[in-house]
Amino acid sequence: MTDPSSPEHGSFPLAPLPADQHPPADDRRTYRERTALLGSFSAGDLLPRGVGDDGPGPALRDFLIEECERVTTPDGRRWSLTPRVRARTLENLSTPERLLDILETAPRAGRDMARDWTARLLAHANPPLEAQSFEELYAALTVVGWFQDAPSAREALARGTTPLPGLDEIQHGIKRARLLQPLRALADATFTGRTRELATLSRLTEAPPQYAERPDGAGEAVLATDDVLFPWLIVHGPGGVGKSTLVARFVLDRADRPTAAPEGRAPCVYLSFDRHDLVPDRPLTLIAEAVRQLGLLFPELARRAEELEQGLRTTLTADRLTQTERSPHSGRHAQQHDEQALVAAFSALVTAATGGASHPFLLTLDAFEQVQRRGPLAVRRVLNFLHTLQRAHPDLRVLAASRAPVDDPRFRRLPLEGFDPTTARAFLRQQLAAGDVTRRAPAANDNASAAGSTASGIDSAADTTGPEADAIIGIVGSNPLNLKLAAALVHREGTDVLHDPQLRRHLHLRLGDEAVQGVLYRRILDHLHDPELRRIASPGLVVRKLTPDVIREVLAVPCGLGNVDEERARRLFHRFHDEATLVEELPGQDTVVHRSDVRRVMLPLLRRGNAGIVNRIHRKAVRYYAFLDTKQPSTENRAEELYHRLSLAQATHTLDKRWTDEAGALLEDAMVELPPRSQVYLTERLGNTVDADLRARADDETWTRQALRTGTALLAEDSPAEALALLDERPDQVKGHLVLMSLRVRSLAALGRSEEAYELVDQALDLAAEATDPAAFTELALTGARICEDLGQFSNARDLLAQARRAVPDDDIQMLSVAAAQLRLHR
Repeated sequence: MTDPSSPEHGSFPLAPLPADQHPPADDRRTYRERTALLGSFSAGDLLPRGVGDDGPGPALRDFLIEECERVTTPDGRRWSLTPRVRARTLENLSTPERLLDILETAPRAGRDMARDWTARLLAHANPPLEAQSFEELYAALTVVGWFQDAPSAREALARGTTPLPGLDEIQHGIKRARLLQPLRALADATFTGRTRELATLSRLTEAPPQYAERPDGAGEAVLATDDVLFPWLIVHGPGGVGKSTLVARFVLDRADRPTAAPEGRAPCVYLSFDRHDLVPDRPLTLIAEAVRQLGLLFPELARRAEELEQGLRTTLTADRLTQTERSPHSGRHAQQHDEQALVAAFSALVTAATGGASHPFLLTLDAFEQVQRRGPLAVRRVLNFLHTLQRAHPDLRVLAASRAPVDDPRFRRLPLEGFDPTTARAFLRQQLAAGDVTRRAPAANDNASAAGSTASGIDSAADTTGPEADAIIGIVGSNPLNLKLAAALVHREGTDVLHDPQLRRHLHLRLGDEAVQGVLYRRILDHLHDPELRRIASPGLVVRKLTPDVIREVLAVPCGLGNVDEERARRLFHRFHDEATLVEELPGQDTVVHRSDVRRVMLPLLRRGNAGIVNRIHRKAVRYYAFLDTKQPSTENRAEELYHRLSLAQATHTLDKRWTDEAGALLEDAMVELPPRSQVYLTERLGNTVDADLRARADDETWTRQALRTGTALLAEDSPAEALALLDERPDQVKGHLVLMSLRVRSLAALGRSEEAYELVDQALDLAAEATDPAAFTELALTGARICEDLGQFSNARDLLAQARRAVPDDDIQMLSVAAAQLRLHR
């Protein structure tokens, strides 16, 4: 066993007992009592003041070895009483008064959450569990666990008006804290500003139940209508502008209200579409998560919420299992019936959460751009479901956050483009201070660069005065990325750089934020003192990941770096790695990535100004990653290869040969970087839909796939007119395609254009016969027979059903459909 006197057992205590108060060497009971309410301790914590470097004596050493165990803590390896010894010691101490006395004499070296929680408990100073932090709740779980094996001490605490919370209560509190933890990480104690936006959110989400503001932003209060029961609100703006942080702060302000207060009974749930288990095409997944959150936020409803959540999960599982079996002609009627019943149960749960009173129920939908990426049908599906939900529970308020607004009259828009002056000033100072910390020491061969940076830069953020900060904001604006780039530029060249007449002229001529960002970034690149780094930094942005091998195999020739061997590639990589303004490090890998916010701005500028070099880099990257994939196959390598092929807008059949679903899933966030034709391809392969404008840019093969997916979904959503309009985009593609022709027949029939539909039935049947597809032939014959019935052509209907009967095997389930149609016809 490790020697307890070794240095690893921790430093001596910050406040040890004086020598005259230290227990006799053989008094183990005092050691037990002094440590009974500590989560952990070091050997040195128990030594009296004045003991030299000899370490613990025999009695303390025996106590540690025989009655303690080693535990791992954030402060390293320490000691803790064994559960058996602790339980016996707590039973002997018994009363709250003795426990408090012992706690006051316990060592206080280091941070001990369990000790601090116990001290507050005994002093009746612990806040309610719902107000305690994640760490405090885990400490509570630890302390209550100690007393589980000490029933006499636990009963004594209860008699002394210091009852311990139940384990179930604490576990519930931990789940609640875990629910809110991501929001607290986004909007922590440093959150400042945005008071105007927060006030707007409050006004629009907490309006009196009988009124709603006009969705056109007129500002008048009007009576709610069937079309817009209450206005929904979408906060939109570019990435990094602070949408999620604003929404998180707003939700936390409501979630942290005591539920006993009247305003605390207003339920609020937070759903982020960044979560893969929240599926826009299956909106019951949203309700299932909302139910789970309500059960955590309102403990008295936990059992009821758990039962409803289980019902929702069962329905979702059953729907997923039967999805492939459902006929494409069956529509969504059965599914809608299930949804309506579950929505009604959810509404009743929300009403119970408000205590039956009329309080707004806030449903927050973050990362709504993920829904928009799935295409207009996914957006429509979510919005229609929200409307159904609002009809069932009229007090529903919807708050969404997205990079782009939603074109729907039910949404009010709150654009979020830049900070208010106070927040902008604080953010700029934060960036300048961060730059002081992260500026790295230059490499040995970069003395000129270091000297230039030191001579022209600023020594610290404090050197930038209030007026200077205001001047910077006045020049570059209050967009967060503008401020980040301006701070980086100031660090390199000093505050005078932004007063350069030529630079100011360029900035003032560029009206949009992205153009300003391009000018600032170009200025940063121009003032890199190493010309080789400039060559890597600008056209090198084309690659998503940078390694020594990528520099050597992909960038060296297009970027004009000359001959680059392995050693030079590694030197260049490490010099570029040290440019914190340009890149971000991937932990544990010899890889850096270009900053995503900067790359998003600069790629379009690169394509416009250096299209030849850009395409050359893409082609070399395709060859490099394809070769790498043969040597060491990996999903990541295949994803990079596909990214560069898509960037070159290669043909569908070429992309299909290299596609894997696992690699494709890694490219969803790169969608906006790709040319339109490739955006359609990637969207289709990811199982989503695009709008008509983007679909028009697809090649014929990808358009056909997208038309099949979108047209089938539109028919299932009872939108045959839209399905027909889609098929009219490329009629020549439809004529020779069996499934598209079938879609056209069904769309015309659903619109009541039976004669036009019947004219196409024979053509479609011929296509099915040529394809030797009896299932498709039978389905078309059944559709044609129904059309003939509508037209009163019963003889033709009987003939089509006879053809269907001959086409389908006797044991096939389709035979039942044919038989049922024949019976219906003979009635």
